[in-house]
Amino acid sequence: MDGYNFKEILDVLDYVETVKGKPHVIICHTVKGKGIPFLEGENPHFIRLTDNLYREIRKALEVV
Repeated sequence: MDGYNFKEILDVLDYVETVKGKPHVIICHTVKGKGIPFLEGENPHFIRLTDNLYREIRKALEVV
């Protein structure tokens, strides 16, 4: 499932509620660091978040 498609995620969650008596697993395909050019596709499981890096990330995501 596309982990960025909110409608698809909500549809699957609605469906899962109808399945009783069984465990549920939902696998979403995503990209680590998506939308941040210097992190996207890299392996950013851990980064030291400095003030400068925080500002760069906010700028890359155009967060006001």
